[in-house]
Amino acid sequence: MAYILFFSGFILRLMHIIEKLIQSKTGHTLDCEDEIVITNDLVAIIDGATSKTNRRYEGLPPGKMAAQLLAGALTRLPIDVGAHAAVMYLTGQIAAQYQAHGLVEHLRQHPVERICGSLILYHRHHRQIWRVGDSFHLINGQAFRPRDRAEVVNANARAMYLELMLLEGQTIDQLRQQDVGRAFIMPLLTRMAAFHNNAAAGEYASAVLDGFPVPPSLIQVVPVPADCQEVVLASDGYPMLFPSLAATEAHLQAVLHDDPLCFRRFKATKGMQPGHLSFDDRAYVRFVP
Repeated sequence: MAYILFFSGFILRLMHIIEKLIQSKTGHTLDCEDEIVITNDLVAIIDGATSKTNRRYEGLPPGKMAAQLLAGALTRLPIDVGAHAAVMYLTGQIAAQYQAHGLVEHLRQHPVERICGSLILYHRHHRQIWRVGDSFHLINGQAFRPRDRAEVVNANARAMYLELMLLEGQTIDQLRQQDVGRAFIMPLLTRMAAFHNNAAAGEYASAVLDGFPVPPSLIQVVPVPADCQEVVLASDGYPMLFPSLAATEAHLQAVLHDDPLCFRRFKATKGMQPGHLSFDDRAYVRFVP
């Protein structure tokens, strides 16, 4: 539904949201580390990174803290802010948490413990999509999802290891109960935090919002054409993105039915645990820009 506000003789038309969904992988709302933020100026999805250590911030996992901090910060962005300035501001909001607790030097040396999240955002004033990290979008039905190189390598390594375990006599159900494939790649998952915001990492460099500077070369800015009718933003909790929520959800459910471990039809660094609804939290929003 579209809304119109009147201010001192001019008309402000608010963003027209067609449909949206946010869902925790566990089914419990409080567990969700994804956030959707919608204001007069922007539509954004934040994806808090899955924790790989026991580090907590005010009792929250780093990904949950990232989602909450960034969601609040996005509502305070000036209307005319550019992509790079916005990323600097958001980074500073996380850095302030480290400074308040005397953790800056510790987290410089131990990046896997940082508050960490990805962001995909449509900015109405600039008619641009800004992307920091592993999320994806559609413009007029055309999909854009450049997957993180290190993530793909790890997903393939996990898939290979799980295939070996099946050949040695384990079952899918056993591997779902104890995902030895994820345990196999965990040393790489923890150490690959060194690739975050590190342009020197070459093809393995990846952008995240973690309180440390994001190189401008790793911030993706995508113009949205003037004739664009619809935009879809989504977190990486979906294997594939479609122009409607129903189609996107149907594809996800088909993948989870056929491949709950997420190592054949869709290769990921983790599968769907027993009792969970999916392999990851997910967020989807479709709107008229």
